[in-house]
Amino acid sequence: MRKYCHIVFAAIFVLMLALPVVAFAAIETSHTERSFPATIGGSVTVDASFHSVEVTARPGSTVDVIVDLEFSASEKKAKSLLAECEPRFEVNGDDIVIRSLREKTTWNWGTNKNEGKITVSMPPDMNLVIDNSSGAVLLKGDFGDAEVSVDNSSGSVKGETAMAVLSIDNSSGRTEIKALRPLDQFEVDCSSGSVHFAGGAVSVEVDSSSGSVELYDLLGNADVDTSSGSVKAVWQSIPPGATVRVGTSSGRVRLSFSEGTEFDGEIDTSSGGIKSDFPGTKEKSNYWRFEGGSNAVQLSVETSSGGIRLGTID
Repeated sequence: MRKYCHIVFAAIFVLMLALPVVAFAAIETSHTERSFPATIGGSVTVDASFHSVEVTARPGSTVDVIVDLEFSASEKKAKSLLAECEPRFEVNGDDIVIRSLREKTTWNWGTNKNEGKITVSMPPDMNLVIDNSSGAVLLKGDFGDAEVSVDNSSGSVKGETAMAVLSIDNSSGRTEIKALRPLDQFEVDCSSGSVHFAGGAVSVEVDSSSGSVELYDLLGNADVDTSSGSVKAVWQSIPPGATVRVGTSSGRVRLSFSEGTEFDGEIDTSSGGIKSDFPGTKEKSNYWRFEGGSNAVQLSVETSSGGIRLGTID
């Protein structure tokens, strides 16, 4: 009898181990391809929930879209998830909208596996808007005079790309952009994640709650705020009268300019030393004043904790 009970318990144990495999054995996939006539001056909007999004600018007269989805769950649940996220397309005049969304907030994503990828190829000089809840964003190619906006709750934003204006709002994830040519404007607002930008911009604005900021080949105004993280910025050139403002709660600051650049303003740190390769008035170890006048670069640098270095380009 005891031996029989052991056999029954063993069988039940094996069956229990097998149940999750049976419950989540179903895999539902979807592959969608669409092509739309492109209009210069129009726009493309990608509205997604959990997808990786890859957008490439290339010559042509069409906007080509591929949406791939995969869900692993029970058969009923997988079919339901797939139906919910099947891509929908809208054409409103010159504007093209691509949507693949999680509509129902009651889904328990913790017990399901889902993957999605949206790939877009489009001609330059069309504006681009990406609104994505969770997933990496990759930008490739020269978007011409377009304005590109990325709103990403969680996931990196990267690319070797160019456009007139690039604006990124990222709650959590690294921003890494290499400009193929200088941008008119580069903006980043991120809660957590480092920012690395190279290739040049006439105007830069970065607001980071947590993460280091590195900016290279700058050509004009810069406004940088970090709550926690170092700031490094290098100017290829800067016109007289341009404005540079940097503020950090905790983190060192290093700014580099061409030799002979003149400044008007101040650099101040509550805790940390100051070093400058440019002439100014050192009123105390943690405060310098520059008086170059209205035609000089207007400079304001302040840190609560961290040293400041104002240097020439290496």
